[in-house]
Amino acid sequence: IEKSTGEYISILGSDDAFYSYTIEEQLKFLEENPACGMVCGICQHIDQNGENLPRIFGENVWAKSDALRKMFIENPISAPTVMVRRACYDDVGLYDTNLIYSDYEMWLRIMIFSDWKIGFINKLLAMYRVHTTNVSLNQPYFVNRQRMLDIFRKIENMLNKRKERHPSTRKWLKQGIAVSTLDMFYNKAGEGRVLQS
Repeated sequence: IEKSTGEYISILGSDDAFYSYTIEEQLKFLEENPACGMVCGICQHIDQNGENLPRIFGENVWAKSDALRKMFIENPISAPTVMVRRACYDDVGLYDTNLIYSDYEMWLRIMIFSDWKIGFINKLLAMYRVHTTNVSLNQPYFVNRQRMLDIFRKIENMLNKRKERHPSTRKWLKQGIAVSTLDMFYNKAGEGRVLQS
């Protein structure tokens, strides 16, 4: 990203794929919606051979009045479908490489600390390849929750230094921390690991 020179940036994992129309659709949307700092869409899960799996993923974040609250419960944005304006990165900063789910943390930063909106194209924009080495799909539930908690703690620290855009941010963040913590506890309890932790 630092070395790139374009006005718009798409990030695609080496094992994932765009459709032939993806970049054209993303670019058209951002050109027509200058208030949006990024746009996302729907992602088709595929297997190692490129065959479609039953799952598609991606949700219109801004269609809901409580979008930020829902973002503190789960990430409904499919990273391979995202295109971001360089100006948006300039405003909120780049990805935090210390976090496993750095894209999720970036989406939260955009929603909390900037005036940029997140756009949505109700169309398949990318194919996400499912295999044995996916960063999130093959992890135990409590591992994913711990990674979310790491993000929430970082956002919590940032709130002490920067002004948030939404008045309910702190309340929803606390709810997200509580839900993730309880989820981790009950998951560990179900596995008989609480006494060991």
